[in-house]
Amino acid sequence: MKSRRGKSFKAITWMLTLAMVLLWAACMGCMTYMRADQIISEESSLFAQRVAERIRTGTTDSAEDFEYKVLDALRLSNDGDYFFEKSSLFSLRSAIMVMDDSGETRWQSQDFLRFQYEIQKDKMTSGRAYEGWAWIDLEEFEELDDRIKAVGPTGEPLWPRHLKITGYFEGTRMIPVKVDCTRPRANDKWWLDGYWQELYVGEADPSKELVTVLTSYPEYHDFQDEREIWYRGVRYDNTLTLLQEGRNGANQWDVTQCVLFDHVRMTGISADGEPEGLTVSVVAVYYPLLIAMDEMTRDYVITFTLMVMLLLVVLCIIYMKLIRPLNRLNAGFYNSVQLCAQWAETEQLGQRMRELDENLNERNDLLRKKDNELSQMEQQMEYARKNEENRRQMVSGIAHELKTPLAIISCYAEGLQAHIAEEKREQYLENILSETKRMDTLVMEMLELSRLEAGKVTLARDEFDLSAMIQDVFGKLSMEIERKSLHVEMDLGFNNPLYADEGRMEQIVRNLVSNAVRYTPEGGSIRVTTQWTPPTMELRIYNDAERFSKEALEKVWEVFYRTDSARNGKGTGLGLAIVKNLVQLHGGKCNVQNLDQGVEFCIQIPQRY
Repeated sequence: MKSRRGKSFKAITWMLTLAMVLLWAACMGCMTYMRADQIISEESSLFAQRVAERIRTGTTDSAEDFEYKVLDALRLSNDGDYFFEKSSLFSLRSAIMVMDDSGETRWQSQDFLRFQYEIQKDKMTSGRAYEGWAWIDLEEFEELDDRIKAVGPTGEPLWPRHLKITGYFEGTRMIPVKVDCTRPRANDKWWLDGYWQELYVGEADPSKELVTVLTSYPEYHDFQDEREIWYRGVRYDNTLTLLQEGRNGANQWDVTQCVLFDHVRMTGISADGEPEGLTVSVVAVYYPLLIAMDEMTRDYVITFTLMVMLLLVVLCIIYMKLIRPLNRLNAGFYNSVQLCAQWAETEQLGQRMRELDENLNERNDLLRKKDNELSQMEQQMEYARKNEENRRQMVSGIAHELKTPLAIISCYAEGLQAHIAEEKREQYLENILSETKRMDTLVMEMLELSRLEAGKVTLARDEFDLSAMIQDVFGKLSMEIERKSLHVEMDLGFNNPLYADEGRMEQIVRNLVSNAVRYTPEGGSIRVTTQWTPPTMELRIYNDAERFSKEALEKVWEVFYRTDSARNGKGTGLGLAIVKNLVQLHGGKCNVQNLDQGVEFCIQIPQRY
């Protein structure tokens, strides 16, 4: 039993771990791909313009100065941090070629040694400062290149501090014949003959005049790009080969590899000091997916750590809330079975326990069914009682409301039939029509209330101007307001468009305003206020009137309810009930309260702003 429980928990652990790891891997993969795609879409144009800007000639430049700028740009071209944001092009590989108008390559990415120098004999006599600068093409002198990069006694490259070079100049380019170097830790007298060791010996041209120069801390540029590149199905040894053989190719964008070409025309200075046209061609290769992975390494570690912590918490909860209680339950059941086995055979006791358990379950099911039936019957009886009470109240209200207009109609009709007061015939007919319209209004409002309570009314919400609606309703009642000399005050502070059913809201406003006008005594005041109390709109209508009793405040929204002082036949008794149902249909609330000189009705309609 314990073995099965252990295997179950291990299975849950493995499945949950596998699911979370797969989810984490999928999320990180999507984020990495999105970041790589973002890197491609970001500013990633080639830096030929920047190279050309760096080697741009000035009005005082000479041919030597221009060549110095070109070599400086070549030295920095493989340093992605110099020309690019490290965060966007971390794995940049590039190559540069500078060609003249005849198509001859004047400079290109290569290994070279650039240095400032002083003549040895001048150093020995006057010790004056450097006289100029020069460079050595290490692509031509591979043996010297290998010696410079040779590994020293400590296992690191030699990288000599000082060089003594014997050779001859071709402009600023030096052709070395013999190169000596100092020991890595030479003293202050490093230029003396006793501190030099031979580094390279080549063949001298007898027709050239040799000169010996000394240099300190030469700048060694190693164009390290030995990785192959596949571009449009063709393999190239490195970026320089790609630029030489396919520089007229098109840019290639891919999440795994991007190859970008660029060409910039510029004006340089030739060896004779005259301007000449040059073309700077550049190729850059970078790998957005690797860049994204490198940038998100910290995110991988953090999210994986959080995932492991979450996994441990979930497993702990599962063990504490599920596995351990089951273990205890199984252990208790196992102990009880062992105890019972002392008095009876295991099989008989188990059978008996199963029978008892089945009987107990059947009786529990029967009891639950009876309880459910009793509850349902009680709910049905309570519902029927409430419906009957509502029906009686409704019938009583309808009878009460229809009794008076029917009696009036009957009285006037009998008078017309008996030809009594013929001179008042038109007045009798007018009264009969007035009471008929009142009964029609009562019946229509009863039908409207019935539909609202049955949930058969749907709202058509839209945005409209509530302030304009309120002013329009008061405009329609202006004759009654002027007749009673009422003072109307409006403070419409809700300036947003109201989002509700415009027709139903007009019905709500009309019922509340007409009640206020109807029950305000002559010369009284009516105050209408709207305000925005997020997330609801509040409409308050106050009128001077007799204050409600406590019972009236609780029942004023009920059907056919009127206070004693208000039973004057002016209304149907359904208006406020309809208002309450319409407000609740909008998801709002309504209430009424007594103020110092009158009564204030308030409705709240929730808004989506």
